[in-house]
Amino acid sequence: LCVFDGHGASGERVAEFCMQNLPPRFERDPEELRADPAKVLSRVIIDADREILNGNLATLARSCGTTSIIAYFQGNRIWTACSGDSRVVKGSRQG
Repeated sequence: LCVFDGHGASGERVAEFCMQNLPPRFERDPEELRADPAKVLSRVIIDADREILNGNLATLARSCGTTSIIAYFQGNRIWTACSGDSRVVKGSRQG
């Protein structure tokens, strides 16, 4: 599950880049994702950040960007990754 919230004048372009590119990168090696979700989440996000800051969106990224919340579920376990001021809160319903 990925949620991106663009900010700044053209933040939607950065959020769109992330929406289109991050999920397939997480799924590129399903075995590695299952074996070490934290490593894969970190690597994919850091690589995307570098690509945004050094690629076609570099000039644009000086004045806008996106926050993100990424959650990976495996059985009854969950791994989360957040960037910017977005956070994941896990709740449960009693009764």
